Amino acid sequence: MTAMAAPATQRIAVIGGTVSGNRGAEAMLETIVGRIKEVLPDVKFDVFSYYPEADGRLVGDPAVTVLSARPGALVFIHLPAALWVWCWGKLGLRWPDRLLPREMAALRGSVVLLDIAGISFSDGREIFLPFNVLSIWPAMLAGVPVVKCAQAAGPFKGALNGLLAGMFLPRCRFIFGRGPETVSHLTGLGLSDRLCGGAPDLAFLHKPAYALSRENEADNQRLLERLRRAKAEGRGLVCINPSSLVHARCRKNGIDYVSILAALSRTLVSQGFAIVLLPMATRSANGDKPRNNDIAVIKSIAASLSGGVEQDFLFYADWDMNYAAIKSCMAAADCAVVSRFHGLVTALALGLPVLALGWGHKYRELLAHFGLEEWSLDSGDAAASLEKRTLALIDNGEQIRKTIAKALPDIASRAERQLEVILSILNEADLSEHTDK
Repeated sequence: MTAMAAPATQRIAVIGGTVSGNRGAEAMLETIVGRIKEVLPDVKFDVFSYYPEADGRLVGDPAVTVLSARPGALVFIHLPAALWVWCWGKLGLRWPDRLLPREMAALRGSVVLLDIAGISFSDGREIFLPFNVLSIWPAMLAGVPVVKCAQAAGPFKGALNGLLAGMFLPRCRFIFGRGPETVSHLTGLGLSDRLCGGAPDLAFLHKPAYALSRENEADNQRLLERLRRAKAEGRGLVCINPSSLVHARCRKNGIDYVSILAALSRTLVSQGFAIVLLPMATRSANGDKPRNNDIAVIKSIAASLSGGVEQDFLFYADWDMNYAAIKSCMAAADCAVVSRFHGLVTALALGLPVLALGWGHKYRELLAHFGLEEWSLDSGDAAASLEKRTLALIDNGEQIRKTIAKALPDIASRAERQLEVILSILNEADLSEHTDK
């Protein structure tokens, strides 16, 4: 990226990501903040979070302000205030910031709103459409350009989803699809290549130094040291990344996800491998509640293995870990079996041979970037195929590592395009400000 001057007052709004809860969203948020600050150190960020209180406690960076994007705030603060601002604008007048709610003043004062949601405007997810709309409409009403960073979207065949997507997506400044299938859905909606294009996930550009939180560092370090000792003793180490979402879907379809992963663990331990169970979504304060919380699934797997697996061969995290810590622990592994999309991104970014266990096209689509789509397994086939595919992954590990290493530079380069678009908008705003003066 090319450095450019920017006034200290420039602000960027970010929505669709959190620091706590979904750690993949944390990775995207931290990458946005970290990469832009490397080029423009004075830019400030207003992060509109689904968990404003928890995130506000965790973030210590003075450049980042956490504000609420809870459903109630979107409905009763963001939208009414944005409509009020829009109405005054239609009269050629500007309502004073000091008379606006804090959230709306921050949004209107931003140069751009970055939507980093993992998925939006997708058939079958109509329950989330109000959130998809309210995440971006207030910014549009306030005249703030919206960029959707790499995410899945579409298809748009459903009547309501197609209507709302057709109304709001063409009004975005740019939309990055995570893969060719999303881009195909977007172009099918009538968006030109001036409005949409493909880009890999921002987490491919993540660095540990970008971390915005420091959670349970002593526990994280102890786990990492135990993993390193196991490796030093000559054991192979397999990382398993369970998902509360895949667990719920499997249970709905009569599949015992916990038993399947426990059986895989027993087989691997019997062959001399150690196992580490790592989450990619953590909300330990919520106990066994599954929303954005893989800890409950990890505890269930560990309990199933208790007594039947030597504890020196089983490691797991049942506490809140930030993304940087999860990535460090995964890096100690020889290969990974993942059920979270960002578990897959992390493994690939680390160059680890990885088997994705989930559903839908997003895992296969990402692996296709590396020519490794064969290493995607539908959760419905897990009982019959998971152990066999995992052992094949281990056997083919060296070649898979080489394949990933060859593809990674291009993946990182294409992910970087998102930052280039964002910086170009900041530069335009800077030039416009100086021209106005």
